Amino acid sequence: GDRILGPGVCDMKGGLVSGILAVEALRSTGTAFGRVIFILNPDEEVGSPASRPFIRERAPQADAVFVLEAARENGAVVTARKGITDVRIEFTGRAAHSGVEPQKGRSAVLEAAHATIAIHALNGRWDGTTFNVGVSHGGTRVNVVPERAALTVEIRSTTEAALTAAEGELRSLAGRNVVPDVTTTLEMSREHDPMERSDGTAALFERARSIATQLGLTLEEAATGGASDANTTAGMGVPTLDGLGPVGGDDHSPAEWIQRSSVVPRTTILAALIGSVGMSQPE
Repeated sequence: GDRILGPGVCDMKGGLVSGILAVEALRSTGTAFGRVIFILNPDEEVGSPASRPFIRERAPQADAVFVLEAARENGAVVTARKGITDVRIEFTGRAAHSGVEPQKGRSAVLEAAHATIAIHALNGRWDGTTFNVGVSHGGTRVNVVPERAALTVEIRSTTEAALTAAEGELRSLAGRNVVPDVTTTLEMSREHDPMERSDGTAALFERARSIATQLGLTLEEAATGGASDANTTAGMGVPTLDGLGPVGGDDHSPAEWIQRSSVVPRTTILAALIGSVGMSQPE
């Protein structure tokens, strides 16, 4: 059939193979393509904690960044991705026997429940911005007014302005307790800046689409809610195009696949794109 199956074949062995083959094709044909920095990232799935500084150090040297994540199922490349902020909110109340002296207790779990409702009510306030309380835990026993509780929250947004505003609103919300005497602490971590469709990225896409047309192929663009290392380089202002790997799907599952017939066309577009950008830069 037309599917190659295997663990990681789509995310992201297929893209890595395309990158290697594209550079080899340019070398074998004697095509001048400037300097390519080829980064193979081993920790992208956990947020690139070790690789991100390495990428940030080298990105300013680049005229363009091509990220070899798989194409969308319709072959589209990615020109925009949401940014991500992770938040942990901890609530501290006062323990008490829930049957004997409940009035002496201050329920951290109840405060967390109010906060969960308030956080989810923020969905829709900013276009392209979502809030999700993904983990909630607290309490020790059913006969104890819970002294502690915690929420783990994720914010995703399409623009830097909206993500910054959403972060500020969550900080403000954490300072407005409903249950008397319960205290709230908040830890916030920006995991990925948004990859916005900048003028540079738009121009890069038009270059790629023109190349595809010359090859008799159709190339579309898409935005996605997931993040990748493209968020890092795009956030630094470097024109970035993502999703240039082969077409594939069912990532991280036993059914993961890439489309066999897409490997050569996608690698050809990538090679021509590298050559085009390289030749357009001054010596």
